Amino acid sequence: MKKGPNTGGGVRSGGGSWRLLAATGLVLAAPRALAQEATSPRAAAGDARIGAALAALRTEVVDDAAAAARAARLDDAIDALADEASFWKRRELTGDWGGARSRLADAGFTFRFEATLDPAWNLGGGVDSGGTAAMVFLAAGVDVDLEKVVGADGLVLSTEFQPLRGTPLADLIGPVYGVDVWDAPHRAQLAEVFLDWTASDRWRFKLGKFDANDDFALPDRGAAFLHVDVTSDPTQLAFPTYPDPAFGAAAFWTPDDVVTVGVAAMDGALAQGVSTGARGPRTLFGPPSDAWFAAQVDARFGAAANRVGVGVWAHTGDFARFDGGVDDGAWGQWLLLERTLWRESRDDPEDAQGVGAFLRYGHADADVSAVEHFVRVGVEWTGALEGRDDDVIGLGAAWNRTTDDPGAGFDRDAEWSFEAFYRCQVAGWMYVQPDLMYFVDPGATSASSDAWLLTLRIGLVF
Repeated sequence: MKKGPNTGGGVRSGGGSWRLLAATGLVLAAPRALAQEATSPRAAAGDARIGAALAALRTEVVDDAAAAARAARLDDAIDALADEASFWKRRELTGDWGGARSRLADAGFTFRFEATLDPAWNLGGGVDSGGTAAMVFLAAGVDVDLEKVVGADGLVLSTEFQPLRGTPLADLIGPVYGVDVWDAPHRAQLAEVFLDWTASDRWRFKLGKFDANDDFALPDRGAAFLHVDVTSDPTQLAFPTYPDPAFGAAAFWTPDDVVTVGVAAMDGALAQGVSTGARGPRTLFGPPSDAWFAAQVDARFGAAANRVGVGVWAHTGDFARFDGGVDDGAWGQWLLLERTLWRESRDDPEDAQGVGAFLRYGHADADVSAVEHFVRVGVEWTGALEGRDDDVIGLGAAWNRTTDDPGAGFDRDAEWSFEAFYRCQVAGWMYVQPDLMYFVDPGATSASSDAWLLTLRIGLVF
């Protein structure tokens, strides 16, 4: 800790400093002075005065030394408190690695390490009443700023490795589509490796293996919700997103400050059961030679806090119909609506504290899609409690209108789900989030009763 002129570090400043030095000198010189005084006729008369003066000086020296020691201890305590505060406020648990992390970032290498743990308990209903499950999502990535490394303007190389472990939470409920956004089979995969090029203020391009959901059909709000249908919905068939990103290319054009147009063409092998997340680009150029396409138009208003987005996807693969036939290709549409309902600081558009809401809708062909219509709504309140500016409260609901084709096997028209959570930001690098879901007619079948699911999500950034 840097000490100011009056922080009490070491010796007291001002007049106390010269008094301490003078007193110390007198104490050291006292024996010689006393010897000289003893030979003087006035020795007897002066002994008492000298003794009293030395006693007073010794007392001042002791007092000053004690004060200096107390000040040093206080400085140490302040430094310790500052270190502790820094530990809880830092963005990554492992900190700056003694400055190495910052130096690497300055050189163009930004490292990312995160973990999400989702232990869950079925409180009743579903396909495994009283059962437990847990998913663990781990990710380690590095972003290489090639402008800093080799002088390539606006070009970034991103990679991410994902070891996936656990039991999917969907196994407890038996839903039409899914439960946890991190539900996935056991595998370890190089999930992403792509180039992201910001060519200008108007144009941006991606090439390589990436998650299409990062740029398409994803609400700006809703990241704190646990349910998978906040990020991707059941009407988007063979969508190349977690846990199966795919190789492809995307382009984005921003003609003004409001509108962004995006298009993508990606490997569509997932429709034939190929786990593209764990594979390379072979199926992009070889069998089954299917492709997934998407186009999206976004309009953002009011410092990007309000948004309208529409999009369409299409797939060239073969899709089995519920009546036993086969369709050559499939397609669907989506709609996103987002709005800030209230902001704590109206004068600061960057202030995240406040209330926001979103709605997403999806549609697909009921001949091949288990869900024909999908609607999800959600409300988030950031900083609802005094002194808890980063905590988030969320409420959401979803409706899956299933196909009425008898071959699909549903005997209920729809499945409903509801979600409530509180995300507590324990530290800059850690949050704890109790999350409660309720499912009505899970799986759109009478074979499963309504179900309650409690999850305690723990998120860590290393």
